Amino acid sequence: MKNFIKNTLIAGALCLPVSSNAQSTGNNPCMDAGYLDTNIVINGDFSAGNTAFTTTYVYCSSYNCLFPYHDEAYSVGTDAFFLHKYFTGHDHTTGTGNFMIVNGQDSTLQVWTETLPVVPSSNYVFSMWISAMNLLPTPGAAVLKVLVNGTSLGTMAIPTTTGTWIEYTGTWYSGTSTTATVSIKDETSDWNGFDYGLDDISFRRCSVNMPPSATNDKKINKVHLSPNPSNGIVYIANCPEDGNIDVYDPIGRKVLSTNAGKLAVNKLDLSGVANGLYIVQISSALKEINQTERIVINR
Repeated sequence: MKNFIKNTLIAGALCLPVSSNAQSTGNNPCMDAGYLDTNIVINGDFSAGNTAFTTTYVYCSSYNCLFPYHDEAYSVGTDAFFLHKYFTGHDHTTGTGNFMIVNGQDSTLQVWTETLPVVPSSNYVFSMWISAMNLLPTPGAAVLKVLVNGTSLGTMAIPTTTGTWIEYTGTWYSGTSTTATVSIKDETSDWNGFDYGLDDISFRRCSVNMPPSATNDKKINKVHLSPNPSNGIVYIANCPEDGNIDVYDPIGRKVLSTNAGKLAVNKLDLSGVANGLYIVQISSALKEINQTERIVINR
């Protein structure tokens, strides 16, 4: 049975993964209240094949055709293994349908883009499902960024465990816009193992009409540190770009201080500290988050 985990991007902030098959619990008024429109993404489940979206990646569809490409190719199909001998995975909904299979890494390329008509002064919810596919040991999680009309909804780390589909959602306020260009970009700089599937992409108008200030408050659930215990490399999900990160040893000495905006692919490097328990304090100038976490370093 597939393991379904839900992550939520609220006004550009990545939130903590919650329990299996979890539903929205009040953090996203759009998701709680319902929708006025059906999904306006034309081929979000890829059932129509390689059509109705644009990409700057190279397309192929024959057996093992993705293998020669390291960071710039994709396909739309039903079986990741057929397209790359070191990939595994099937679609999110039925296990037999199409999904997008990406051999990715290049942050200069657009993975997926579509321009959609939208209603001004309305709130929209973006959603997509993502799964890791590479069978080889991976050095870390690929990081994707979603943009609407050039404005980032946030970054998100793909799970490294194959066969796990995770949903990511984010809200966007249209303002005076009548179209929304929705883009997915790969922020990862390493090609080795950072490969993934995309499925069931959607963009829907919300049934509540929040003012712009409500969607720009950047309310965040909780920062998430993983893995824990760690060998020294810690990935941080849900930390705003203005977030300050201070790390203390058990007797209160500060051993590291940095800003989330300076982290490469949300990666906190604690490889220079000794094994043991450390306290991580995360705060931001806009006070959207103030949180203390514990992390164990164990090599």
